[in-house]
Amino acid sequence: MSPQVGKTIRLFRINAGIKQKELADEAGISANYLSLIENGKRTPSFIVIEKIALKLNMPISYLLWSEKDKESMPKDRKKLFSQLEDIISQLQELTKNAKVMDSTPNTSKD
Repeated sequence: MSPQVGKTIRLFRINAGIKQKELADEAGISANYLSLIENGKRTPSFIVIEKIALKLNMPISYLLWSEKDKESMPKDRKKLFSQLEDIISQLQELTKNAKVMDSTPNTSKD
């Protein structure tokens, strides 16, 4: 199974507004393990994928989608993936910026 499955799970989870912990609980796994799946460091079992798909209210086949299958996806799904990839990139950039700001010493005098 491709590491792409984790990226796909993350895209749909974020789009559905579901927190990692909530989805992990539904799938019977830890939030840490879900994070590893979403980052392509672990491969979920089919049963876990099935539970995740159920919670996300979508066919399992959408979660098993890979980049090479993108051309065969329905147009609306292609657009959704592109939009979600852009949003995730923006969120990652904001997170990096927030970490930099948090690590900057506060020199103001209150």
